[in-house]
Amino acid sequence: MEGLDMSRIDELFEGLPTHLTVDQLAAILGNNRVTVYRWLQSGELPGIKLGKTWIILRDEVRDYLMSKHNQTRPSGTAGQDADLVEDDGGDDAT
Repeated sequence: MEGLDMSRIDELFEGLPTHLTVDQLAAILGNNRVTVYRWLQSGELPGIKLGKTWIILRDEVRDYLMSKHNQTRPSGTAGQDADLVEDDGGDDAT
């Protein structure tokens, strides 16, 4: 990713293998194995279950987390929420 700004999410996955274990994913997410298994089984996290084994693809999890990231705003939209708040300073005499 040379030449590109890395997001904090990218930094979490930097240097990890393309296939993750449940333990690795739990460490990345700061959770325990039971919670990660529950998220995988419910579909909250992407993974493929073959028999009793979960196949967890690093880039699929990273992309999924990026799609859920609530801090990313399209270019040029910063501050638009402020336009939704009407100033009621009480200076208007009617």
